[in-house]
Amino acid sequence: MLTRDLRNDLFSHLQCLTLAHHTKNPPAEGVYRLSADATCIEQLILRAPIPALSSVVTLLTMFTVLLGINAWLALVSLAVIPGLWLSLRMHSRRVAGEAARVKTLESRAMEHAQESLSVIRLVKTFAREPYERERFSGATGKATHARLELTRREAQFSFVIGALTTTGTTLVLVVGGAMVV
Repeated sequence: MLTRDLRNDLFSHLQCLTLAHHTKNPPAEGVYRLSADATCIEQLILRAPIPALSSVVTLLTMFTVLLGINAWLALVSLAVIPGLWLSLRMHSRRVAGEAARVKTLESRAMEHAQESLSVIRLVKTFAREPYERERFSGATGKATHARLELTRREAQFSFVIGALTTTGTTLVLVVGGAMVV
C-alpha cells in the first residue's frame, strides 16, 4: 500500500516535470526510478529503523549495566563512539555519491533495453541483434562494476564498525580486568 502510494506520487511528479527535463532524460530513467525508488520506502520504514532501534536499545542497556557495575567501565565503553560517528560520516559521504552513480548506470542499462526492444522489428530487419546485445552488455557491465564497488565500500564500513566494536569490548575487558587484579 505504501509502496503503491509512493509509486503513484513519483509518477505524478514525473508528469509535472518540465519538457526540458524529459528532453534531457530518457523515458527509461523515469521508468527505472518508478520501479527502483518506490521500493526504498519499505527499507526506510521496515529494514532501517528496526535494526537501528535494536542497536540503540542494546547500547543503552549495556551502558546502564556497566554504569551500575562501575562508572569508569561505562566511560571506557563510550571511548569508541567518536570513531563510530566519524566512520559513519565518512561512509555516508562516500556511499551517497556511489549509490547515485549506480542508479544512473542501472538506469542507462534499462534505457538501452527499452530502446532496443521498442524498435525490435528494425533491429531484426537489419540484423542488429549482436550490436544491441553488445551495447546492452556494456551498459550492464558498467552498472555491475559500480554495484560491486558500492558493495566493497559497504563491506569496508562493516569491517570498520566491527573492529571498533571489538576494540571497545576489549578496552572494557582490559580495564575491568585491571580493576579486578
